[in-house]
Amino acid sequence: MKTKDEAVEKLMALIECAEVETSEQVNYFQSNGGGEYFSGQFAKYLKSKEIHHEFTNPDTPQENDVVECANRTLVHTA
Repeated sequence: MKTKDEAVEKLMALIECAEVETSEQVNYFQSNGGGEYFSGQFAKYLKSKEIHHEFTNPDTPQENDVVECANRTLVHTA
């Protein structure tokens, strides 16, 4: 990704891919407080798929490790 505004499109593709590969529905999506996760488009997408969006607490790297790992996976996949 060249810019963060591409994150929503890539996340939606990653969720779709994960659901196809695992034959399971994603129930929860955990993210940090990054602005790219607050877009109306992404919120509508999560709601349409009945995915609950959880945010980690600010300034808690222990919780953000999960998110950072997912972001690395997303960047490598893209």
